[in-house]
Amino acid sequence: MMPAATDDPSGTLGHPHHDRNTPSHAGESSGDLPNSPGLTLAAIGIVSVALTLTIGGYGFAGLALVGAAVSVLCLGFGITLVVAEHDRDRVRKQHRGRLTGE
Repeated sequence: MMPAATDDPSGTLGHPHHDRNTPSHAGESSGDLPNSPGLTLAAIGIVSVALTLTIGGYGFAGLALVGAAVSVLCLGFGITLVVAEHDRDRVRKQHRGRLTGE
């Protein structure tokens, strides 16, 4: 890390979250491998919602019901996996903080 140009001894230049380890930009978490299954399922769920609406619009009620079930399952499991990984990561960071005395 380069020394700060000001008299700020921490080198954060007044930014309280400069040293955080979480993704700070949109789309940065999509490259995170533990979140990949959840994000993939959620994306499949969103696409299947669009397909279900299209199928329903054309009058195929049976296929629309199947599509709705697939949509609900994919979105539900996808969001659950992302939230579970977020909780595991939070607990892991809290545990690491206790071990290092932070």
